[in-house]
Amino acid sequence: MLKSINRCTIIIIGILSASFLSADDKFNDLINDENENISSRTTIDYNIKVVQSWRDSVWVNRDKKIKTYDDNGYLLQKDSYKYWDGEWYLKGMTVRENSENGSPLISTTQYHRNDTWLNSRRSNFIYNDGGLLISRVVQKWRQDGWKNRKGFALDYEGELCVNKTISKWHDSTWVDRAIQELSYNNVGDRTEKVTYKWRDSTWTPKHMVTYTYNENSDLSEKLFSKWADSVWVEKARAIVEYDDGQNPVQVLLEKKDSTNAWVNVSLQEMTYSDYGLLTEKVKSKWHDASWSPRRRYEYTYSTDRGALSVETPATLPKKIAVSQAYPNPFNPVTTISYHLLEANHVRVDIYDMLGGKVCTLVNKRQEAGPRSILWNAVNDRGEPVAAGVYLYTVHAGSDLTSNKMVLLK
Repeated sequence: MLKSINRCTIIIIGILSASFLSADDKFNDLINDENENISSRTTIDYNIKVVQSWRDSVWVNRDKKIKTYDDNGYLLQKDSYKYWDGEWYLKGMTVRENSENGSPLISTTQYHRNDTWLNSRRSNFIYNDGGLLISRVVQKWRQDGWKNRKGFALDYEGELCVNKTISKWHDSTWVDRAIQELSYNNVGDRTEKVTYKWRDSTWTPKHMVTYTYNENSDLSEKLFSKWADSVWVEKARAIVEYDDGQNPVQVLLEKKDSTNAWVNVSLQEMTYSDYGLLTEKVKSKWHDASWSPRRRYEYTYSTDRGALSVETPATLPKKIAVSQAYPNPFNPVTTISYHLLEANHVRVDIYDMLGGKVCTLVNKRQEAGPRSILWNAVNDRGEPVAAGVYLYTVHAGSDLTSNKMVLLK
């Protein structure tokens, strides 16, 4: 049964959760801010995520997110629930207004109290003519209107963001608080991010993140350093391991102790379905020389929006047979081939590994027989995409199959 949750209950839960925080959580927060290409990605975004806590040697429900999508697969709404006294209580929701290509224009979050929806925060997004995000403004609801809180401005070289300015609204004006400078290698993979803070009337280095990739161009390590005494000092690192399908299955977070040795902090372990969809993530803390589980995340997917449910058995669809893209890896063109066993409406989509839809190649009724379509590594706007791993999905009516392919540059 789903009910609205009383705001007092939320506060109590928040206080209890905060009491468990430690200094090591600052490193986890740093990792969570840097989660691109590591663990949070699901090849096609989830519909339901359930968060559980490890308590008295059992997993106990804690939070739940339910997402709603439009017919094009674009996110429209995310509802948040808290588990309390054996039932799920509605806590809040985030509603998105999207552009024609699915990019968010306005994202509004509300919380539920006394059977009434109350405004909480809102984000406004602005894009350039090429569809790249150049500004995001975060606002908080105060009394009877939206008030500016934080702003982000992005600068690009081509399609790569090279500078991000973070500002706060103060005394009716924007005040720059931090600047991030980003560097890339020759295939467009991020190699370095340096954060500067405004102190004593000058921009002072604060943090640096260095990125390392394996032979498959997958992120293998993030090294976090802090600026101290005019030099960069290594503080923490995240080491990523992959399975044979190039899915990240483990993220180990380590920090340096007082002897300058690397010691364990936390561990994330991921499990995937036969279709490469993230189904479970378990976070553990290093405690008393062993790993202690803390959080578990379970993901469910809906066949209505093009992803296979976690419970769907791994069998070949009966209405369509899909071949591996050829060539694979490829540069710059690959062919996706499939065989329709009966006439049906067919849709072929390309997704990146963060769950974002890149383009739609086919969306029409086709007769039975062999079919093929070329993809020349561009998105729906005709713009080239970066090198990396992509997922292509082929629908025939209610049946779906998906495969991965690697773009080299």
